[in-house]
Amino acid sequence: MMENVRIRHSCCVNLVLYLMGIIFMPVGVVLTIMSGLGAGGYDAWNFALAGLVGQPVSTGIYISSVCVILLTAAVRRRKPRFTTCITSFLLGIFTDLWQRICLNSRINELPPYLLFSGGMLIVAFCAAAYMEGDLPPGPTDDLVVALHRKGLGLGAVKLGLDLICAVMAFCLGGEIGAGTVLLTFGLGPLIGCFHTYILKAVNKIENRGKYL
Repeated sequence: MMENVRIRHSCCVNLVLYLMGIIFMPVGVVLTIMSGLGAGGYDAWNFALAGLVGQPVSTGIYISSVCVILLTAAVRRRKPRFTTCITSFLLGIFTDLWQRICLNSRINELPPYLLFSGGMLIVAFCAAAYMEGDLPPGPTDDLVVALHRKGLGLGAVKLGLDLICAVMAFCLGGEIGAGTVLLTFGLGPLIGCFHTYILKAVNKIENRGKYL
């Protein structure tokens, strides 16, 4: 009886963390784009790709996701895992939503450095929450894991993919700048700090659930 309560509570916590990350991470992405100081390589690529085809940002996210899923399948030499599209689908919806909200608000009157630093903190916190949620990974996360299982280091793979996306985004006139460098090299440690905090909070909640 106690174990069943604990399992249900754990699943609930996972879902809350996952949704928190998926729903609010796009806010940080939109803010970094709006700052004009440079966005993360993958995000800049999605925005630039959407601009190229003249469609909402979600379209760029979906096109990138399908390409990454097919690339991951080639790396694994297995059938594509289209279940990873769930995360991309949600990210696309909320990115479009938050972009409209932010563009129609007075938030774009804030100084660029505040937009960027706020966006970076939000992305880091939400990424940590999304990772701790332990639910369906996104296509890029799945690709990182696939390449890691081929013997490549996680850090090297993530950095390599970020740099490739940044170069592609730059070629399309995307938001690449000093902020891109900060996000590429500073986001990982920041996510680690938030992850430690979130993990402690989740452990407290789960330990309290033992006595329900």
